[in-house]
Amino acid sequence: MRRIFTIWTLSLLSISGVSAQLLPSKLNVTLGLNVGASRLYHDIDFQSTVINADFQRVEEYVEDAFRQEGIDYDYTWDNYAKANKLRDTYIQPRFGFSVNVTYGNLPAFLILDAMSSTSGYERMAYSGTLGLGKDFEIGDNLGLFLTCMGGYKMVWDKGFGDKTIVNSFGDKFQREKIQQYFGAKNP
Repeated sequence: MRRIFTIWTLSLLSISGVSAQLLPSKLNVTLGLNVGASRLYHDIDFQSTVINADFQRVEEYVEDAFRQEGIDYDYTWDNYAKANKLRDTYIQPRFGFSVNVTYGNLPAFLILDAMSSTSGYERMAYSGTLGLGKDFEIGDNLGLFLTCMGGYKMVWDKGFGDKTIVNSFGDKFQREKIQQYFGAKNP
C-alpha cells in the first residue's frame, strides 16, 4: 500500500507541475487530500461462508461438553453470532487523494479518487466520476459555495471480501483468530 501511495503522490505532483507549464490556462486541475470515515452496511449470509465451518466446530465442542454433563443443549447459530458479536455494519477510517479536473466555464468535471476501502482501511478503492455540475456562491464574498453535481461514478474497491467478514466480528479475540485464517503471516 505504501508503494501505491508513493506512486499516486508522485503522479499528482507530476500532473500539477505539467498542468502549470503545458496545459491551457482554462484547464483547472485541483489536487486534494481526503480524510474521513465511512460506515459500511452489508448483508452477508455468514452461514454460506467459511465462518460456518468454525460454527460447526464450536457447535460440536459445546454440545459434547454439555452432553458429558448430562445436559441436552442445542447450540444454535444465534448463540454463535451473539458470542462473536457478529454485526452487519461497522465504521472504518478513510484517507486518500483526489484530482478534480474542469475546463473554463463548462459545467463538466472529472474526479479521480484513490481512497482506503470502506471495507478495510488496509486496502485501496479507486473511483472515477464524470459528470455535470455547478458551484453557486453563498453570501457576498464569503468564499462559501453550494455545489450541485450529477454524473456517472465507477468504483473499483479492492477491500471487499475477506476484510468485510473479518471486520464484522465485534469480538476482538475472534477477529484476530479469523484474520489468521484469511491473512496468515509468516512468523
